[in-house]
Amino acid sequence: MREHLTTNILNTIINKIVTKYKIYRCFDNMVIKIEVFKTDSCPHCPAAVSAAESAKAKFGDQIDVEIVNANDPANIDRAREYQIMAVPTVVIDGNVEFIGAPSDSDLIDKLESLL
Repeated sequence: MREHLTTNILNTIINKIVTKYKIYRCFDNMVIKIEVFKTDSCPHCPAAVSAAESAKAKFGDQIDVEIVNANDPANIDRAREYQIMAVPTVVIDGNVEFIGAPSDSDLIDKLESLL
């Protein structure tokens, strides 16, 4: 019982740290978080979304892809937090890695360097 309680407390603390400091991979078994910021009117955004989808197809459960509409009022604070001024922007594990649409191979190469 005591061991179970200690494990739950540690998991809660780890989750709070991960959320607060955007540390998505502090253990080998955690996934890489990819956020693709886009707008509906952006002509280059579909290419960035496609690159993220290609990476997801290659890496499967090793990565988590989220497509974020930067014009959605629910996402404006998040875009400001990353200081996003242009779309598409690709954020990997809390760091802006690509401004503009990366090629499939550029995104995959970047992810391979993190795995």
